[in-house]
Amino acid sequence: MVEKPLGINLTEGNYLDKALGDAVNRIYVALNRRHYSTFRELDRLINLDSGKRIIKVIDQENQFAARSAGFSTQITENWMFANSIHLIDILRQFGRGKIINIEQSTKWKSMTTMKHQVSIAFDSGDIGIYECQWNEAGPWSVLVSKENSNWLMKPLEKLTQIFESSGAIDLTPKSDWDTNFKPGFRLQAEMMIAKMKDRESKIVSFKDALSTMQLVHDMYES
Repeated sequence: MVEKPLGINLTEGNYLDKALGDAVNRIYVALNRRHYSTFRELDRLINLDSGKRIIKVIDQENQFAARSAGFSTQITENWMFANSIHLIDILRQFGRGKIINIEQSTKWKSMTTMKHQVSIAFDSGDIGIYECQWNEAGPWSVLVSKENSNWLMKPLEKLTQIFESSGAIDLTPKSDWDTNFKPGFRLQAEMMIAKMKDRESKIVSFKDALSTMQLVHDMYES
């Protein structure tokens, strides 16, 4: 199991894919948000019926803070692969079917701050909306909307169902694993162990993670 991303950008990811050959089938990637108890509960709830869904993801990234933390310019210039990948991966997981269209726009607020917006259409009829505030403050959040139902993860460790007329209810699962360990880490470790023992597992494969890197590239390609 390796840390994400698979290389600093898609070019490196594709190079590794070819260079490693069949060995990629034994490599798994740590995308721990998929293993959050809130993520799994929301996935269960939105799959109770086949209705179309809108997935809105709010991202915030700070390249200057990353550089201050010691990351190289090469890495911070590809920071969407290093960190935004967590949220963009959620779009792939909750959006059903094949992506048929991606539209993006960038609005500069100053010489260093901007808002990057992307809309994604899936052939299932689902819609993905992504907004990232670059070099500004702001929390991560995910909002999934279906007819008469809205679910919010803000922060991602908390799940709330929002009703238009009657407020909201907390649906955050009680999870000792997400309380006693960094959220998602314990289940991710269990999934890796299960894979090593040839049992059913939802650990993220190399190819699966590379598909998310492809989406990151497509969403930020100018």
